[in-house]
Amino acid sequence: MFNFSNLFRSLPTVSSILPVRYRARKCTRERKAKINKKNRAANLAKARKYIPLLKKKQLDKSSRTIETFPWRSSNDDVYLGLFNRMRRYNLLEAILAHRELHHPTMINMPNAPLNVRFEIDLTTDKKNKFVDKYHKIIELPHPYDHGEDRTIIAFCQSAEMMDEARNAGAMLVGGKDVIKSIERGLIMLPDFQYVLAHPDILTELPAIRGLLRKRYPSLQHGTLTLDLVAMIKHYIKGIKYNMQVDPYDESLGIVEMKIGQLTDEPEHLIENFETLFKDIMTKAPKRAQQTQFIIRCLAQTPASKEKFNINLSPFVSIEEDSESDSDSDDEDEIKKKQRI
Repeated sequence: MFNFSNLFRSLPTVSSILPVRYRARKCTRERKAKINKKNRAANLAKARKYIPLLKKKQLDKSSRTIETFPWRSSNDDVYLGLFNRMRRYNLLEAILAHRELHHPTMINMPNAPLNVRFEIDLTTDKKNKFVDKYHKIIELPHPYDHGEDRTIIAFCQSAEMMDEARNAGAMLVGGKDVIKSIERGLIMLPDFQYVLAHPDILTELPAIRGLLRKRYPSLQHGTLTLDLVAMIKHYIKGIKYNMQVDPYDESLGIVEMKIGQLTDEPEHLIENFETLFKDIMTKAPKRAQQTQFIIRCLAQTPASKEKFNINLSPFVSIEEDSESDSDSDDEDEIKKKQRI
C-alpha cells in the first residue's frame, strides 16, 4: 500500500518556494517594493517616448510620408488611389466637382462650406529649429459670417476716438480710469479676447503690463495702431485661422480654413483662396536651400470625404511676379536717390 506521509515529507516547504524577499524582514520587503515601483515607472516613461513613433509607423498619419512616397501617376481617369499619386486639379475644377457632388440629386447639400487644408514644411536653416505655430486674423476680399462673438477692449485718451471705437464694435473703451479699475480688480481682463490701444495712451499702459503679459499692445502684433477704428473692425469681421503642428511630425504644419460656401461665386472663392495663400507665404522662412514651403493643399467639405489636390503653381507664379515687381520698384527708388 502506498504511503502518503512519505510523499508529503518529500514536498518542498512554502518558505523554499517563495522568493527571497518574502522571507526577509518587513522593512526589507517594503524597500524592495519601492524599488520595483520606481523601476516600473521608469520603464513606462521610456515606453511612452516610443508610442508616438509606433503610431506614426502603424497609422501613417504624417502627410509628408504620403507626399514623398514614390507613387506612379495614372494616365487614366479611373485608377486605384492606394497605388497611384493623387491627381492635381485647378481650384476652379475642384469647386465645380464639389458642386456636382453636393447637387440635390446626390448628397443634397448645395450650401456646404468649402474648406482648404494646407500642409506646410516648417524646417529652417537650423536642423533642430522649426517655424512656431501661430494664429492670425485676415480680411478676405469676400468675407462671410464667422459666427464668433469677439470681445475687444480698446485704450485711448480722446473722447472722439472713444465714441468711434464704441461705434466700431469695441466692448469696452477707456483711458486712465479703465486702467485704474483694472489695477483694482474691478474689471477682469480674461473677459476680453483682444486688447488694442492707441499710441496716445502708451505712457499709462505700463501700469498693467504685468496683467496683460503677452497681450500687451505692440506694433509687432498690430495691436498698437494709429487707426484704432480700422483695427477694431479688422478684429471683429476678420477670419481667424490657426497653424498647428502635426502631432506625428514636428516639421509639418497644418492650416485648415473655410474660404466660403459652394453657392458663392467661383471667382470670389478663388480670390479668398489667393488671399489666404499669400498670407501663409509671409511666414515662409529663409532657408539655405530653397525648398517648397507649402507642400500640398486639399479642397474638401465636411459633408463628404472627397478631397481634391489643388495645383498651386498658378498662385506661386502670382506671388513671384509680385515679389519681382516690388524688387524692381525698390531698385528704381535706389537709382532715383543715387541720381539726386
